[in-house]
Amino acid sequence: MNENIPAVAILKHDHAHIGPLFEHLLAQMLADKGISTATMRFLAHQQPHFLGALFGHVILRSPAIQAQGQLLRQSFTHLPAPPPEYQGTRRENIQVDASWEGQSQACGWRSVTWRGAAGAYSCAGLRVPAQVGLTTRIVIIGAGAAGLLAARALLDVGFVNVVLFDQSGQCGGVWNQDFLRGASRANPFPLRFEDYQLDAAPGTGHAVMEWLHSIARGRSDRPPTMIKARVLTVQPGDVEHRICYEDEAGRHHEMMAPIVINALGVGEPLSPSRPGVMTTDVAPHEAGIRWQQVWTAEHARRYHGRTVLFISLSNSTLEMVKQIQHFNRAGLNIDYRILTHYPDAALAEPGRVVMHHGHKMRLYRSPEKMQLLRLAGDLPEVAAAFEQARDTGHIVSHVMHWSLEHGEQRRVVAIREDGVVQRFPYDELYTLIGYAPNADLLREMGLSVNHPYLGAVDLDYDSEVQRAPEVAGRARLYPGYFCLGIRNAFNMNEVLLPGLLFRLPDVVAGVILRSIEYFLRGQQH
Repeated sequence: MNENIPAVAILKHDHAHIGPLFEHLLAQMLADKGISTATMRFLAHQQPHFLGALFGHVILRSPAIQAQGQLLRQSFTHLPAPPPEYQGTRRENIQVDASWEGQSQACGWRSVTWRGAAGAYSCAGLRVPAQVGLTTRIVIIGAGAAGLLAARALLDVGFVNVVLFDQSGQCGGVWNQDFLRGASRANPFPLRFEDYQLDAAPGTGHAVMEWLHSIARGRSDRPPTMIKARVLTVQPGDVEHRICYEDEAGRHHEMMAPIVINALGVGEPLSPSRPGVMTTDVAPHEAGIRWQQVWTAEHARRYHGRTVLFISLSNSTLEMVKQIQHFNRAGLNIDYRILTHYPDAALAEPGRVVMHHGHKMRLYRSPEKMQLLRLAGDLPEVAAAFEQARDTGHIVSHVMHWSLEHGEQRRVVAIREDGVVQRFPYDELYTLIGYAPNADLLREMGLSVNHPYLGAVDLDYDSEVQRAPEVAGRARLYPGYFCLGIRNAFNMNEVLLPGLLFRLPDVVAGVILRSIEYFLRGQQH
């Protein structure tokens, strides 16, 4: 296995200090992705502004390189063609994402780019050559946050044939649902796409929906084409992919496209049983309510004098607990319990890493380290809800297994790490443990699944889909097939809005380079 640091990681981190090595690393970066010499010859004849914006701004996010478009143009006339080295391993991809750490002189876009997360996206006037933008069909699967951001970014750089497939036929995905639109959002810092800004939390999910819809409308009169349909399979190839889909009437169709971006979205509730966390013999359809809800006062009154039981101490659970605490302060009496695998030490110090049976555990997320997928305890209202639940004895820790006991009174039977068995009566059960696309569906779409439970797939650092992981060069890939917003093995922020803004520039750059390849192939026939 290759143990070298990928060329792209060195370029992203040390672009201002590598001097004469720049051309060698640039050539290695392109060779690692299997970019052809014909594409490099094409790039050598493009305008300096295009080259500076593509390589300097979008790929390296460097104002210094962006201003050197003329030098980039000259470089492409004599770049060497080294053998590929990068193999798309988890270790290499972590190194690429880590290249944004420790930048003491970050400026421009780099000042809002961190490891695995970003606060902004801008194309900086990048425009693809007209013939490339006109001839490339781009299919995006899913019109949620990931699909909309990708579609608008590609339209803005000059692609005109952008097709969005979405089963609902609506933009916004899960953010259109009441359980998110009416609930709190948790983005720890402001997010900006071009001129559209979403302020930092606190606030409601409605603001996210409005932000996404504004981005979808854009500043131009070129909306993406929306097809209301369910994508059944993707048969990926080499800048030639077959999409099979079912329309509203149940008829099956096929579409070919050189570029596909799979942006399926959050997927479905995870299986209730997760080995190594909390296991259960309860089937998914018996696990109660699987999505968080926004209660009205009338809804809350139904639970007065009753008990609500939550499986998992998650952000969705605390969103529900905040509502229960609010209605109890208003005079209702709603009891609740939260079952969690977290140990008492993690609950006592939720902002610190604790060791438990040889494993590091931390309850709260860490925005300063861009670890954003845990509890949003940096937000005062979330921390207050958690602390009240903990300090009033509503959280049951150390649970390793749970099951249901049916009878005159429904109960959850919890087995703790020490073997103690506890029974908790309940009137309503919520199992809010997270969401992911179904692994079988991912495989039907030509993706290599490395974590079936979480729906994580094998991708390059730019989210191009791998067909043969740990192979150097083009043979590793389905060139022109990308993912956005689907979990991978190297950045768990990928499913969050800051993670989408972080990965989007790499996807845009990859799409442009593969679209040039597609255009040049057409010129040969």
